[in-house]
Amino acid sequence: MRLNLPEYTLLPMTNAAEASNRNATWQKHLWGCLRDNRSIIHISVLYIAILTLLVYNNFIWTVARPTDPSQILYSPAESTLEYETKVFPENIWTKSPYMTGGNGLPSNETDGLWDDLYKYGIVKVNAEEASNLPNSTAELPHESGFYVIEIDVFHQLHCLNYIRKALYPDRYMHEFRDAYDTEGKRNYSGHDARHYDHCIDSIRLAMMCHADISIIPWQFDPAKEYPTPKLEVAHTCRNFDAVHDWAKSRAVANEGALEWSPGLETDFNMLGGGVLALV
Repeated sequence: MRLNLPEYTLLPMTNAAEASNRNATWQKHLWGCLRDNRSIIHISVLYIAILTLLVYNNFIWTVARPTDPSQILYSPAESTLEYETKVFPENIWTKSPYMTGGNGLPSNETDGLWDDLYKYGIVKVNAEEASNLPNSTAELPHESGFYVIEIDVFHQLHCLNYIRKALYPDRYMHEFRDAYDTEGKRNYSGHDARHYDHCIDSIRLAMMCHADISIIPWQFDPAKEYPTPKLEVAHTCRNFDAVHDWAKSRAVANEGALEWSPGLETDFNMLGGGVLALV
């Protein structure tokens, strides 16, 4: 027997319920949009920050970058760099003006030539140049707005000359402080001995740093009847005269220009030491 039961169907929602449901749906949609917008904002801020950093670094590199690709760090002397090919002369049997005379000893003329090589090595640069230096340097005590630096090639030449003089103690003994003790014996632990070591190692470092890759061939030597190294060959050189002239035009006038009154580190104006600073 079949029962005639009433059919049940969902009652239509009231207007209030419909409105509540639509409101909840809209809120979910709104919060989703806000979350999406916040993500877009965060990404945009990060993008702008990265772009700003790239532009800043490009500006710094453009201002302070060297004009010579072999010179990674900025130097105010880089604008003077010129390259030339020079053949090193034979200097075993033929003496250059920088070598000893016929009697095997240096002369006043020889000393003068050596001194002229590096006497302009300490130079001054303006504030703009100093600000681009990889390391900070001090302002001159008597020239406001100018800062002191030394070009390293001249320091290396000073060291080479110091070692040269050490080979002739009879002539240059008065220039050394304690190379020999009171009994006339060589002092291997004093100031001069440390200076020798410093100079030898500085020249070693410079030679390894610049690593001249010019080729020395081995050619037949008629006197020995077999091949020997031929040293009179061409080298790719920086024009030393151009660097020397640049330094001469900016040389610190005299030692008096480098006399500071003693004080604390904070008493001295320093400039330089930018993004490429090493020390």
